[in-house]
Amino acid sequence: MDAFYDLAIIGGGTGGYTAAIRAAKKGLKVLLIEKDKLGGTCLHKGCIPTKTLLECSSLFNKINSLASDWGIEIEGNPQISVEKLMKRKEAVIHQLYQGIQYLMKKNKIQVESGFGKITKHDGRDFFVQVRKEKEVLEFKTSNVIIATGSKPALPSPLKLVRNKVVTSDQMLDMDDIPGSIAILGGGVIGVEFATIFHEIGSKVKIIEQQNRLLPFEDEDISKEMKRIMTKKKIELLLDSKANLEGLNISDTGVQIPVLRSGHTEFKVEADLLLIAVGRTNNIKDIGLEQLGIDISQGFVPVNEFQETTIKGLYAIGDITGSYQLAHVAAHQGIIAVDHMTESEVHPYQPLLVPRCVYSHPQVASIGLTEQEAIQKGLEIKVGKFPFKGIGRALTLGNSDGFAKLICDARTDQIIGVHIIGTDATELIGEQALGMLLEATAWEVSLTIHPHPTLNEIFGEAALAVEGQEING
Repeated sequence: MDAFYDLAIIGGGTGGYTAAIRAAKKGLKVLLIEKDKLGGTCLHKGCIPTKTLLECSSLFNKINSLASDWGIEIEGNPQISVEKLMKRKEAVIHQLYQGIQYLMKKNKIQVESGFGKITKHDGRDFFVQVRKEKEVLEFKTSNVIIATGSKPALPSPLKLVRNKVVTSDQMLDMDDIPGSIAILGGGVIGVEFATIFHEIGSKVKIIEQQNRLLPFEDEDISKEMKRIMTKKKIELLLDSKANLEGLNISDTGVQIPVLRSGHTEFKVEADLLLIAVGRTNNIKDIGLEQLGIDISQGFVPVNEFQETTIKGLYAIGDITGSYQLAHVAAHQGIIAVDHMTESEVHPYQPLLVPRCVYSHPQVASIGLTEQEAIQKGLEIKVGKFPFKGIGRALTLGNSDGFAKLICDARTDQIIGVHIIGTDATELIGEQALGMLLEATAWEVSLTIHPHPTLNEIFGEAALAVEGQEING
């Protein structure tokens, strides 16, 4: 036995290292186990690299589409250097990676590189194994947090083929810009990558089995995204199912048989196929089954404080079956640590989770959609206001989209907020705080929003709940 710890965390992604820092600051002796690099998917293969690429594609698109109208004369055609783009992405990742390593040392957190697994629970303590390349270490701990995250789902019978059939992981290390790309999946990942590659010059087709893009968002958001993407000439194949067994891969690209609306079959051709159909949780072979934890549904069941059916064993992030978002994992990590240390703790509330899509325009939401509220039998009032009525949106050159507030008709309390438009992901924080504090539309309408700002849209949407909007 190598050492005893108060807490061992398996998985050093956003949730894992956040929990480790929280625990260390509360005086616990912490072991953090990571099989790859600290920072996990979000830092190395998800949030950070994709947003770095999106900033590049957005700037490139603005130069090409707006520069002349804005009085900026550019000689010749702007070009993208994929090599320099990848270098910038890696530089951003490296800086944040170094920051996490520093935080581990600052907080005296023991980091072990290797594959972590729970081997035994004696009724009080847990025995954790770290399998390295040349040795196996054993540790004893009072508590464990599982934070092993997820990986891109790859539907059967598909196999990855370099530069032909890829997931989001491989797309982030591209060698060149494809002339055309077919994206299987019109959810968050598919829409974000469609945005990137459309803006840097690829012809993009999205194949989505549901009858709308972003099927978990409010229907009005999906309709507006469809309108905008269609205007941009991104080809949308909705209500369409790809026949993956019939996929043909050649030197020139891929050919995918697609059944549309259940009866019309045709073939989609592209240089490359990106698989964006969700993610699979990393919950096998880490000792959960041997402890009697039921993972048959593909996730780890936990209570509102992230604890499993075994006292002292917690799970956070993607593997718990809630939103697969880095900020959810971090928030749940704090809840778990506060619970195990018997600190004041507030339970996890999914309805208070802001959800973001970094497309152009962006999408951000929190709480219930209009459809969910109606299905729950709630009597609601809705306020909706377009960015076309917001001066700041016009100065920024993009007035597509709107903000939508859904309120309980009995109490006026806001129960859902949905935004599609410029910088929506930066705007949602105000409404996340409002929902935490159980704000009403009337209170938001009384809030003085500075002019000219995009935030003014919330005041207008709140007034629109009662038909009292000013600029619309």
